[in-house]
Amino acid sequence: MVENALEKAFNPKLNTINVERFKESLKGMDLTGLYSSFSKAGAAGESAFRNLTTQVLGTNTTLK
Repeated sequence: MVENALEKAFNPKLNTINVERFKESLKGMDLTGLYSSFSKAGAAGESAFRNLTTQVLGTNTTLK
């Protein structure tokens, strides 16, 4: 899910991610389901989910 959103937002010519496009892709995701998928990997999965959400929110705040 997240990988698809990143692929859609990535611009290989500029080697950058379009944050607006990434944000739009995330809006359509079921975050509860995504958390559930990550948590199946145990503590490492839950930590990865928290890190992902922190990074996404931090990116959004930094750009504003």
